[in-house]
Amino acid sequence: MPKSAQARGDAASAAPAPRPADLVRNVAVVGHSGAGKTT
Repeated sequence: MPKSAQARGDAASAAPAPRPADLVRNVAVVGHSGAGKTT
């Protein structure tokens, strides 16, 4: 990626906009089996 695009943070390469927690439906819990994950 060209440095100019990285510095500008072009929409095409930027992460999706954060959403309010109540709109998030699919949550992936990632970690090894002993990591104390809960659902």
